[in-house]
Amino acid sequence: MIGSVLIAEDDELVLEVLTRICEELFAEVVSRDNGTDALLLLAARSFDLLITDLRMPGANGLALLTESRRLAPTRPMLLISGYADEAATTEAARLGAEVLHKPFGAAALRRAIRTLCPSLFEP
Repeated sequence: MIGSVLIAEDDELVLEVLTRICEELFAEVVSRDNGTDALLLLAARSFDLLITDLRMPGANGLALLTESRRLAPTRPMLLISGYADEAATTEAARLGAEVLHKPFGAAALRRAIRTLCPSLFEP
């Protein structure tokens, strides 16, 4: 396993599931339950992937995607949401993020991560 991922998700159960799956794939998994703390982490260090919820306390997912793109223009990003409307989905795509709608299964999450970060998983 190699690489690092930052997960920003305010739903405790979803965060637990995301963390568990990412621990199978990445050497380092860092999670935060609000956008403000995640923004501070993005500014402080580098991650190979950002996974963020759209709606959460503090900064929202689109703010995280925007800052992530500014700090690391090639960083892969995944926006997850049960509330993503067309405007949010369009803005996420404009920022270069993939969107995964809740509810999603573990296989769909693994597939999205492997698609976003192929170099981390090539033999």
